[in-house]
Amino acid sequence: MSAPQTKPQPKPKAPKKPVKKQASATAATKKKKSALTVLLKKYNVHCPNCNYNLRGSENNQCPECGKNFDFKTLTNHRREKLAPYLTILISFVMILPSSFTNWQRFLMRGKAHYGTQWTDGKWQLPVMNFFEHAIMWSSHLFWFGMPLWITLLIIFRRKFTALPKWLQWSLAIIAAVLTFLAYRRYQFWYYTFNLHGNRWPPSDLWYLSQ
Repeated sequence: MSAPQTKPQPKPKAPKKPVKKQASATAATKKKKSALTVLLKKYNVHCPNCNYNLRGSENNQCPECGKNFDFKTLTNHRREKLAPYLTILISFVMILPSSFTNWQRFLMRGKAHYGTQWTDGKWQLPVMNFFEHAIMWSSHLFWFGMPLWITLLIIFRRKFTALPKWLQWSLAIIAAVLTFLAYRRYQFWYYTFNLHGNRWPPSDLWYLSQ
């Protein structure tokens, strides 16, 4: 009898070589992690969500709020985050020269305004109600307080940028509108006198209205 024939064993398959795309993706991921590590090691970078200082963090998760982040988020977010802040700052800086002029006038005449009587009494302001007085004093606070408002805005920049985005943009829009109204005709007073049937004072006295 002939010996039983044995089937040849299949040769073991050679391990597949890694796909180039996977290798490149892995290299890109390592590069991003390396860049993120260097960024957090050398610079004060704040969390986009809670404004926590991430400097020295060893992973891509904020230890304060738990939000994940990456290199692109941290580097791009700063420019986007400062947009409402810069809107307010630029609006207020536009008011600053006129604010200094008002301070000069105040120091020269000793009053922020002449009350209900203008110059020598040739023209008198109408009797104003509480709302109109509030407009007048709000105008003074806006103009004369501008150096203080800008200083506070610079000091508390980080606290401002930590506010919710909707609140930041709401304040930015309010600041821009107030700046527009401030440089509008007669600088706030146009709206007050308009309530009294267009009883306007002489045009050469409008410089007293600030």
